[in-house]
Amino acid sequence: MCATVPVLSMAIMKATNCDSFNLLVNSGKAAGQVVFHTHFHIIPRRNGDNLWRSEDGSRRSLPIGHETAILVQNIRRSLSSKHI
Repeated sequence: MCATVPVLSMAIMKATNCDSFNLLVNSGKAAGQVVFHTHFHIIPRRNGDNLWRSEDGSRRSLPIGHETAILVQNIRRSLSSKHI
């Protein structure tokens, strides 16, 4: 499926005259998934379309600190486990 995303996204951008896209996966009910099989949303974008409120230019990086270090450690532990 991942090998198909670049091909589809380029075709979608060309067809919609866009030069950018968002790739979205909703995984689980709390994330907004309503069709319960794995699939991607390729959303063509134009500069200034303001599709999401978070695009007001005030994005902030995750603060570096103890909580961030624990998060990174937990992600690394999950990636190295055999449960993936």
